[in-house]
Amino acid sequence: MRCFAVASVVSARLLLSDLPAKDGSFYGSKDDACTACKDTAVTFKDGGSDAWHQYCVCYAANAAALAVSTVGATDKDDWVWACSVNTGAIGSNYKECFPNTEGKVYQNKFGDSEAPDSLK
Repeated sequence: MRCFAVASVVSARLLLSDLPAKDGSFYGSKDDACTACKDTAVTFKDGGSDAWHQYCVCYAANAAALAVSTVGATDKDDWVWACSVNTGAIGSNYKECFPNTEGKVYQNKFGDSEAPDSLK
């Protein structure tokens, strides 16, 4: 049992190395931040932590927009992501990464289409 847990953590860390590149602590775009959230949730599911994947809804916010003063600032895209069940817990500046705006019947929380038998 311990070997499986260690292998799962190691494989999750290896897969997380494929996340979009950061500029310091931030991602350069909302799409990159959202992709990092989705990839992290999927990686942990594949590594054996399905609970986080089941309840994670990805949100992103531009931290540069929250700065007290942007006078002279050249970097306007400092994106971060959060995984939450609702925006009330993380703040109104975070916007859902993969909203179902087209009314797709079989769209999961990560914007992917799924057959009805694979939905959980």
